[in-house]
This record gives sequence, structure tokens and C-alpha cells, in this order.
Amino acid sequence: MTASVNPEIPAYDLHYLAGLVDGDGSIVAQLVKMTSFNNPSNIRPWQIRLSIQISQLSIRRDCLIEAQSIVGAGTVADQRLPSRMSQYQLVGADYVVAFGPQLCTHLRLKQNQCKLLVYIGKNLELVKFKSNNSGDYSEFYQLLLLVDRISGLNDSKIKKRIHSAQSAIDIMQERNAKGDVPSTQFMDILLEKIVAAECGADIF
Repeated sequence: MTASVNPEIPAYDLHYLAGLVDGDGSIVAQLVKMTSFNNPSNIRPWQIRLSIQISQLSIRRDCLIEAQSIVGAGTVADQRLPSRMSQYQLVGADYVVAFGPQLCTHLRLKQNQCKLLVYIGKNLELVKFKSNNSGDYSEFYQLLLLVDRISGLNDSKIKKRIHSAQSAIDIMQERNAKGDVPSTQFMDILLEKIVAAECGADIF
């Protein structure tokens, strides 16, 4: 049975979790190759992986177990030696959409990343369904570009990442994916709308 996120986490616990995420956590969106990536007939060979993470020294692993208990879902794992670190991870669009809006208002440093992550998670399956049926991948390109925006807010250097939105779009277009690539101006406006809105709210 899959664990579910606690739908009503108390405010004092959310303050605690927000402190952990702001201080020792990450809000991450990644492009991951599908197993069928090398099949040229697969026009959209990417998965968007969404996660909220907290890292601690393994001697403080108990606080990660506590975070897992409060949220009601996620995993705690120890990194391989010689690392002395452990990590709590909440991975997947459904989990992010359930937990992100609860956490978001309590964050100080990573609130914008959280809003973008929840927006992607909330729209991902619908956008994939629409693009698969219409053959127009414009909205999926938007989500890919928002992945890059989250990385930018996290100060992640695109050159050091294996896959960027542009490299993903280039491969899709080589495989005859249709649809317009959103302009930088359009993405700036979309980002402003998402950040200005309540986390998880519909912006259109």
C-alpha cells in the first residue's frame, strides 16, 4: 500500500519542516531519460522528476525519520560510504502536489521553487495527455523550461547538468515533435504569474 501525504499537517510542524528545507534541503526538478529513450519513434523520451529533499549527517538521521513521519510519505536513505550523510526524499508529482502547498507559505528561501514545482506537478499529467493526443508539444516545452527556471533559482549551472530544457527540446524536434517553443518573454511572464499566485492555484 502506498503511503499518502498527511492532508492537514499542523502549522508548528510545517514551520519545523520549512526550516529544514530552507536550511538543509533542496526543491528539485530533473529531466530523466525514459527506458525507451533510444527509440527514435518515442517523440517525448523524457520524464520530469519532482522531489523535495532534506539532508543531514547520519548521526542526525532521527530528524529525517521525524520529517518522514510528519509528512506521512517519503523515504530516508543513507548515502554510500565514505559519505556520512543521510537524506529524506519525497519524490513524485502526486506527493509534491499534496505536500507542497502546505509547506510553501512557511518557506522563506525556497518558496518560489516550491511554487514552480507544484505548478509542474499539478499540470504534468494533463499536459502529457493533451500533447499525446494533439501532437502539439508547446505546453510540454513550457514545463521543460520551468525545470530550468527551478535549477536557476537553485543556482544550478546548466553547463554542469546532463540534460537541459533546450537539449531536451532539440532532441524532441529532431524526432518531429510539433509545437512552438515559448519565448523567453513568455516564460518570464508565466514565472511571474506562478510566483505571484497562491501555491497550487490555477493561474489561467
